[in-house]
Amino acid sequence: MLKINSVLVAGLFLFSLSDPLSVLAQAVAQKNVNWQNLDLRADDVFGISTEKAYNELLKNKKANSVIVAVIDGGVDVRHEDLKTVIWTNPNEIPGNGKDDDHNGYIDDVHGWNFYSTMQKGDEEFDISVLAKEINAYQLAHKETDSSKMSKKDLLAYQDYKLLKTSLNQKLQPLINKLKETESKQRVLEQILHKINKTELSANDFKQYIPGSAEELGMQMDLVNGLREFPGYVTYKKANLIRAVDYYKMQLAFYNNQGYDLITGGPTAYHGTHIAGIIAADRDNNIGIRGVADHVKIMVIRAIPGFNPIPEDAAGNEQLVLKGGADDKQSLAIAKSIRYATDNGAKVINMSLGESWAMTSQELREAIKYAVAKDVLIVHASGNKNKYLDDMNVYPDRKTPDGLAVAASWIEVGASGLKNDDKLAGKFSNYGNKTVDVYAPGVEIISTIPRSAYLNDTGTSMATPVVAGLAALIRAYYPGLTARQIKEIIMKTVIKAGSLKDKCISGGVVNAYNALQLAATY
Repeated sequence: MLKINSVLVAGLFLFSLSDPLSVLAQAVAQKNVNWQNLDLRADDVFGISTEKAYNELLKNKKANSVIVAVIDGGVDVRHEDLKTVIWTNPNEIPGNGKDDDHNGYIDDVHGWNFYSTMQKGDEEFDISVLAKEINAYQLAHKETDSSKMSKKDLLAYQDYKLLKTSLNQKLQPLINKLKETESKQRVLEQILHKINKTELSANDFKQYIPGSAEELGMQMDLVNGLREFPGYVTYKKANLIRAVDYYKMQLAFYNNQGYDLITGGPTAYHGTHIAGIIAADRDNNIGIRGVADHVKIMVIRAIPGFNPIPEDAAGNEQLVLKGGADDKQSLAIAKSIRYATDNGAKVINMSLGESWAMTSQELREAIKYAVAKDVLIVHASGNKNKYLDDMNVYPDRKTPDGLAVAASWIEVGASGLKNDDKLAGKFSNYGNKTVDVYAPGVEIISTIPRSAYLNDTGTSMATPVVAGLAALIRAYYPGLTARQIKEIIMKTVIKAGSLKDKCISGGVVNAYNALQLAATY
């Protein structure tokens, strides 16, 4: 049995095992920990049979190390379940302020940050400088009574107060979001307390008489949400809790200098969750088990993060990619792909995307460059329940020579635990010409910053399952090309009637089947 020391279930942080709620949290978490790695026949959940493959096919088998690049909003490289699987640049000396390997990036020990400049004028950098100066003052000066200070200390104290004022001004928008979300929490609880029913319907909220403008707004939201799906109230409660914790996490980052701007950042939650699904330490008897062993995670920051309060009613985070076509976001992803390729990544995970046209020439060329270097790109189809054959989500594999790119690009939809007509996640984008495969992406427990764990849902979670599978095949069968690995993954899915018209392969990926075929390819 794996041990989870701290867990975030349904959006609620539970850090202390002395907290009575943590017993319940652990029970909930343990029930579905690693379900994505289980077997449909043996375990009655539609996992990808990873554990079966390790037990029956891979025992005593040698493997090569494979680098998987996670292009996202950052990863907590100090996480208890990830610290042993983080890629380290062998040609870079940590912390010496030099570009030792002459690749253009100073101290790129575990990856690089292409989203922010990490220089004066960049929001993250400016806040970090203020926080460091404030922290330095607090360590050096214990006296807080200005009447007892010397003239010199009083001047330093006045400068300190100005620094705190400046930091608070920069953080005020985030503080306001936190207060607004906490207010919504209170309003929701007030309404639920007044209605006082276990089973709630849209009609219950229609009949409710709101006592304020805030209650009216929440009432309308709940009525509309329940029209979308019956579990909306539970989702709303959990999502508000998650949003509060997310904003608190950001504020903690900005006030704590234990984080690395290159690989971490205030929005490292999403990338950390993805990294755990791919490669969380399988042998340390804590936390979770990643799909792949013999993997090193290369951390590349290219996006600002995600919106903790989604626009859709399905309860899945939507990545925030600010800007439009040919903007800095597109360029950041292009640079990230090239960096990953040049530094040895053989699989790239991109659980990101938007509907606006991110079609810059730099991005197209970067994708082609990676494919030409035998890199397999695994990309999330998105969480808006859209038919992708009739629309575009960017970045995508469409280029003037798109067939070549498509052969080394896997588009992933998200599936659930049970093999029934609800197997495909209700939120998942789909398309029998555009989405290649489905993979577990519902209620996936994985790593998040501060050595905690989160139960989350989305194509962002399904994509690293496939990236992990691709890396697993590459590790044990290093002679196979990216194209061959995609072919193997596509050919060995477990077919499902409910997925027949939702993806090209018509099924859910399966590690056991894929590794069996890889052995003969």
